[in-house]
Amino acid sequence: MNLLDTILNSAIAAATVVLAFFAGVQIWQARKESRERQRAAFASLYAEYFHLSALSESWAKEDLLELARNDALRPEDMLPRDWGTMICLLGEVGSATGALGGMAYDAVAEAATRVRMLIHLVKEYPPGPADAVGRALEQQVKKGIKVAALTFEDAMHQAPAWLVTHPVTIVDPKSTIGLSIQRTMIEAQRVPRKRRDAILGPVGRFIGNVTSRVALWWDPAQEGRFTLPSGSRNEEGSHD
Repeated sequence: MNLLDTILNSAIAAATVVLAFFAGVQIWQARKESRERQRAAFASLYAEYFHLSALSESWAKEDLLELARNDALRPEDMLPRDWGTMICLLGEVGSATGALGGMAYDAVAEAATRVRMLIHLVKEYPPGPADAVGRALEQQVKKGIKVAALTFEDAMHQAPAWLVTHPVTIVDPKSTIGLSIQRTMIEAQRVPRKRRDAILGPVGRFIGNVTSRVALWWDPAQEGRFTLPSGSRNEEGSHD
């Protein structure tokens, strides 16, 4: 009986180890797939961010009334092709990215409405008295798309640190844009990173969250230390 018990216990222990190993592999695989989805979503969102930024810079120098008169101003140039996919990508990266990204697109939708108003104005009314209203709409459109681009940039900065600091390598660029991006990436690598992963990963984040909550419970006046970035505090101090 003792030998049989020993064999059974050994079999149970071996089965437990195998099950634990199998569960670990499954968890690792699921985490890997999740990170790949986040990386793909982040790359797609960065393309959209570049689109909004380029549009903002381009329209800042243009006469939107002339563009509207020549059928070169379209609200479709501002709006995403697929709202549902874009919202899913924002949520895939993170809740803060999703929230700020939604606010950015709210500004885009508002600017697109002003574009439609501007197009109707220049098509239905002759140049002259209507130009003053048109210029006011033009400024609203330019301001709206600029705010959207900046807000979308903030949304990208809220992504997990391993995504924000993930290195991007441009290999043997030939185009002017490729060379410019390569120089930008090289310069960015020389700048000290402001964000990094928690030292102990998820455990480190948990310890940091618990510690900050305890600190706020002991002294609620420290809330600003956890909500304001160091740059903002320095600027406030310089104004004083």
